Amino acid sequence: MGDHHLRVLIAPDSFKGTLTPLEAARAMALGVQRACPACVVTLAPVSDGGDGFLEVFAAGRPFEFHVIPSVDPSERPMNARVGVDRARGLVLIESASVLGFPFLPGGEDVLRRNTRGLGILIAQCARRFPDLRIHVSLGGTITMDGGVGAISELGLLPLDGAGHGVPAMPAVMERTHRFGGKVQEKVTGVLLTDVDNLLLGSRGAAAVYGPQKGANEAAVAILENGYAALARALERTTGRPFADQPGFGAAGGIAATFATLLGWEVRSGTSFLFEQLGFGHLVANHDVVLTGEGRFDTQSLEGKATGRVVGMALGAGRRLGLFCGGATASLPGGDLVILPPCPAGTTPKRSAAHTLSESVTRYFLDHFC
Repeated sequence: MGDHHLRVLIAPDSFKGTLTPLEAARAMALGVQRACPACVVTLAPVSDGGDGFLEVFAAGRPFEFHVIPSVDPSERPMNARVGVDRARGLVLIESASVLGFPFLPGGEDVLRRNTRGLGILIAQCARRFPDLRIHVSLGGTITMDGGVGAISELGLLPLDGAGHGVPAMPAVMERTHRFGGKVQEKVTGVLLTDVDNLLLGSRGAAAVYGPQKGANEAAVAILENGYAALARALERTTGRPFADQPGFGAAGGIAATFATLLGWEVRSGTSFLFEQLGFGHLVANHDVVLTGEGRFDTQSLEGKATGRVVGMALGAGRRLGLFCGGATASLPGGDLVILPPCPAGTTPKRSAAHTLSESVTRYFLDHFC
């Protein structure tokens, strides 16, 4: 194929624990340019709603960033960043920025963490930007309180059968009988997620995500009972039967509560991002598409961002290279590159970037240069 004016689209997701999508894209671009200096490289990092979604969405756009004081899942004070795109009339909150895995060390266990911090961000954004629609990316969170803590910050409080307040934590969620109070601000919004799990059952939030967030078998049972009580409380509050839907299990049940009580829209974060990026047009105008993530598995191909990149690249007949730290699924076409172990002696981030960049260089020297 030769390297003269070869157009390369670089669209990785995060390599969790080491590189954000943008950091991964930059490392891959360096690898391409080292092998084929004449290549025309376009960076289009992707995300399905977890860490790095705001960074990806804001790249190359006239975004304003605002820092808002909040609390983490263990109610320790912290600051979180939100993005404002006035041209598109939206505010973007990345839930992982206030509820993410970096807040695990030294924090509460899974049955005591809450989402109050996210609610604080939503309430502040509603007050500061009343004419903009709030979008919340749901992914990469460590909370399982059904969004009760978050919605409490907006004025809807969990109550027991006697009308007394119930603490916003999974350990006592089973006591929730209904929600009282009223929303203090007019808040409309969109929840961006790329999981299709229900709130309840064998594919629900407790069964699927509880163990990932530190819940043992007993804690998973407590969570499932709590979600069942939450569903009944939502019914009593709205006067309508609770209709569990795909995506309601996202971020430990946040989607179920916000969609049911506030009427928020639940939609695919990847679809939203790809629409905004004009990703189909980008793929059509490049010869080679490179993507990647920390681990490539069957979930990657079931609506996740990396899987969407794979499908669009192969559907357009483009050469595809996927780089990952490990794989338990087969790539339906293109080249799957498993990265070698990162060398010791440097920081994990720097080591991961070097390994990824070197692997891309070798790939291009072997296939294109």
